[in-house]
Amino acid sequence: MKVETWTDRKGVMHRSVLTKETTKQSEGFLVDPPDVIHNIDWEQVKIDLHNELVKRGLFERQDVIRGQNQLSSAILAVLRKRVKRLYNRED
Repeated sequence: MKVETWTDRKGVMHRSVLTKETTKQSEGFLVDPPDVIHNIDWEQVKIDLHNELVKRGLFERQDVIRGQNQLSSAILAVLRKRVKRLYNRED
């Protein structure tokens, strides 16, 4: 068995386990993280991120500079729970 990482035509990376019978990466046993492309409501993420930036007072570049970690905290606050939920669905 061999594990290979590859990129499909759309630019999405995948990881496959290849057996002796499989020669093409796309034919191997796919070992991907949860599908964030199709299983997250990205329109709602945009709204939630906008609202989080407003709550944290991040309106201008200077606000981001003064706020240090506020920008990354806002992004994490919006995305972390959604991604964790996808991993929990797999169990």
